[in-house]
Amino acid sequence: FQSYYMLSDVNNILIYVADGLRWKDSPSSIKALGSCFKTVAASLYSPPSFATLLTGLYPQQHGVYNWRNTLSKDISRLLDINGYNCGYTDSKDQDRLFQTLRVSNSTSVANLHTTFISIERNQQTHYPYNQTGMDASYFENDWGSIVQDYQNSIESTVSAFQTRLDHLEDRGILDETLVIFTSDHGELLGEHSETLHVAPACPELAYVPTVFIHPELSESSFQVDTTSEIIEHVDIVRTALSMLDNVEMKTMGAN
Repeated sequence: FQSYYMLSDVNNILIYVADGLRWKDSPSSIKALGSCFKTVAASLYSPPSFATLLTGLYPQQHGVYNWRNTLSKDISRLLDINGYNCGYTDSKDQDRLFQTLRVSNSTSVANLHTTFISIERNQQTHYPYNQTGMDASYFENDWGSIVQDYQNSIESTVSAFQTRLDHLEDRGILDETLVIFTSDHGELLGEHSETLHVAPACPELAYVPTVFIHPELSESSFQVDTTSEIIEHVDIVRTALSMLDNVEMKTMGAN
């Protein structure tokens, strides 16, 4: 899976990850911005999936399976590509995923000069769904209220993502930037009598959206059909790099 051709005049990549956003609740407003693909997550929770999104490798290749693991220094990340200003940021600056991914400091796209590669994690769609002060008793509420809280968090995520696009447009670099909107895993909101994520393996957890956004791209730009075929997390990194004319896949340690 990749694009048919390299994009002209693309200097930047922004990968925006809405943590816990499942495919069945893909925001229509974001899907309308580009080419949207149903995507199989690399894992049912964050550490393995984010390690894949930063390396283009499967968990059995990059070795991150849980919170106890850290990406090896021998494995190249998107953040290590020469010639790019690279940064990772999280809506929760003290999140332990920084250690997992070997990221020392939070750096948002607003603080990156062109040419850049930026990865951003937004946790508004992650429990506690953009709210504070929740505890286990929250899930004793009626499912309708929980689902509504989740939907409200999606609206907040859409707004935050639009802010990022507005920032790029204000800088005059939106057309120079390949923007990819995706998620690391899904979420259970009462399906299978379960909540949150990690288990069981099911469509609500395994399938997430991926939207490729750039004015030169359309559904015909890709080798797969958005309406009938499914991609994987590993495809996101490899496809993004295939659209640049000065980065080879071997840079990522993937032959």
